[in-house]
Amino acid sequence: MRIQRTLFLSVLALASSLSIAQTHDWENLAVSSINTEKSHSHYEPAGKILLNGNWQFAYFKHPSQVPADFFLGKGITQWDAIKVPSNWQLQSNRYDPPVFTNIKYPFEMNPPYTPKDYNPTGVYRTQFSLPSKWKGEQVFIHFAGVQSAMELFINGKQVGYHEDAMLPAEFNITPYLKKGKNELYVKVLNWSDGSYIEDQDFWRLSGIYRDVYLFATPELRMRDFSVYPQLDAQYRDATLQVQVEVQNLGEKVSDALVVQTTLKDSKGNVIGTEKASVADIAAGKEATVSARIAVKNPLKWTAETPNLYKVELSLLTAKGKVLQSFTQNVGFRKVELTNGNYSVYIESKNQAVRKEAFETLYKPYINLKNTFASTLGTEVKGHNFSALVHNYDSARQAALASNQVPEEVYDALVEVVNEKLPLLHRYIALQQKALGLDELHMYDLYVPITGDAPIKYNYEEAAKASREALLPLGEEYAEIMKKAYADRWIDVAENIGKRSGGYSSGAYSTAPYILLNWHDELSNFFTLVHELGHSAHSYFTRNTQPKQYGDYSIFLAEIASTTNENILTDYLLKKHTDKEAQKYILNNYLHRFKSTIFRQTQFAEFEHQIHLMDQQGQPLTQESLAKVYGEINAKYYANVIQDEQIAYEWARIPHFYMNYYVYQYATGFAAASYLAEKIVHGTEEDKEAYLTYLKAGSSDYPLEVIKKAGVDMTNTDYLDAAFKVFEDRLVELEALVEKGVHLS
Repeated sequence: MRIQRTLFLSVLALASSLSIAQTHDWENLAVSSINTEKSHSHYEPAGKILLNGNWQFAYFKHPSQVPADFFLGKGITQWDAIKVPSNWQLQSNRYDPPVFTNIKYPFEMNPPYTPKDYNPTGVYRTQFSLPSKWKGEQVFIHFAGVQSAMELFINGKQVGYHEDAMLPAEFNITPYLKKGKNELYVKVLNWSDGSYIEDQDFWRLSGIYRDVYLFATPELRMRDFSVYPQLDAQYRDATLQVQVEVQNLGEKVSDALVVQTTLKDSKGNVIGTEKASVADIAAGKEATVSARIAVKNPLKWTAETPNLYKVELSLLTAKGKVLQSFTQNVGFRKVELTNGNYSVYIESKNQAVRKEAFETLYKPYINLKNTFASTLGTEVKGHNFSALVHNYDSARQAALASNQVPEEVYDALVEVVNEKLPLLHRYIALQQKALGLDELHMYDLYVPITGDAPIKYNYEEAAKASREALLPLGEEYAEIMKKAYADRWIDVAENIGKRSGGYSSGAYSTAPYILLNWHDELSNFFTLVHELGHSAHSYFTRNTQPKQYGDYSIFLAEIASTTNENILTDYLLKKHTDKEAQKYILNNYLHRFKSTIFRQTQFAEFEHQIHLMDQQGQPLTQESLAKVYGEINAKYYANVIQDEQIAYEWARIPHFYMNYYVYQYATGFAAASYLAEKIVHGTEEDKEAYLTYLKAGSSDYPLEVIKKAGVDMTNTDYLDAAFKVFEDRLVELEALVEKGVHLS
């Protein structure tokens, strides 16, 4: 479509010269409509007269065959009967056949010209009379859809022209009308210059294929209106904003007018009424007026609860006489793309929704890419400078030294993950197969391959199930969970100004509070138990250690949280035993593994590389950052289309400002995978060892603390064990998908 649109638009520069030679509106790039009304919001006019029914019809293979004076009742002697609305290809096999094409045009390309010898054309004829009550009114005719171009004639005079197969055409026919019977002719062409931009995958059909109707308005009328139902920051109360365009179709200046806006609920109860004065309007001119109605806690519109209100708009004289009125349904709804709800859209079953969310999210980051590059580059320079003045060999060495973590731990993580990338590629290939996609984009990587979730938890259900799931950690841990809910440690709902995601915080002398941005998804259940892991870790530490040791390193923090996630996976696999649920849970685990170990290691590679670049004197521009990130991303997702936006993902990752922070997610998840197996399937001693680690705080170096739980992170055994679990569960999911239960 892009290629063809470009080709079509390329001739615009010649429009002025071409228009001289062209004699037909349907081949004139400068003409898309003649004498049509400006577009406006749709409403059902009161007292409209449908002209649908049986019309007379004459078919020609080319517009040149149509008699020149056909609209005067001359030249056409043979008429067929045809239904309006309809497509003439579907009414008789005597007309041209329907054509189905995608990117190939149904005629030889020569923009903006149509075929010289074959362009099926239909002439329609009917009659109508007007009701007496319309005397003195302005009369309009509305064509809801005509394919592809049309010329309108009434009572022997040309009214106007329109080309746009999918949009309505509206004409003011008042000057062309007479008393009694009115004669209406419409010439419809199959193809026009507009056909060159109609290259979507669809059937090429022709004719008046949607409703045709007449309606009347006073000379002083509401031509257009806009309704904006706006919810407040809490999505509770609302303001209804209405904007109305008032038009004077008379020949003299209008008197003062009033636009009255009334909002009613579904039972007809008045919620609020506002009046707005309209100053004198000159002949042929328009004026804009606005109204606002406050609404306390309206019933919200959703697909499940489509609650609607009615807006009544009335145009009044200064003395209160009603000149015009109509109603419009309205629902109160607010859809925003936030960091909190991005996951909802990127996991959508609809690829178009995923793509739009992806592109919308990245647009502001790309627009500010130079600013983000400068900011990140300055941060990296600061890390390197600080390391230099403190006699460290590198920023990484300085960052890891605070926890006494050897750089070999970091390097071993990157090395093992790179060795295991074929497992990631295998999982992504399975995802593509299950989704039934010819190609996989970066925005497709987050949708569950089993489609809609067979299991969901609201917050109340998740709160109860979390306590059940974590029972393997023992009675002492269970008491802490009971306390967390009883003492209201958790702030649940998303709100303006609240940081995205989940977060556990607090001080030595306070409760370890949790911030969530809850949505009824399984991923949010995992976030809940993740943050409970942090909070339990904090509680045990602060109630065991003195204040100087009453904290713990980030290196250890993610182990406590992700251990809970792994225990929850085991719980869900045991509780939900049907195949669809099993597949969903397995995929959820694999996805989290991918997002935590593979993805965070990818981040760690990028972070280390840009620090080395700066250390070597290479500039950190948006181009260089995008190049490095794009290359690393392509390595990790080798079988995925590298959408151009993904090279700028570094701009939206706040962890890159935290000085070698992200690798700890990966090491923590791997260690947690090992520990969860020991807790669920091990001995009471294993559980006690784990609690010992939770209570240790910073009383020893991190590597020594985690040894108390039974994990030696100076070798790669824990990484190998984690990837063994990943591969085993991948095999299980592959087998289930192979049985044929996948996203349709």
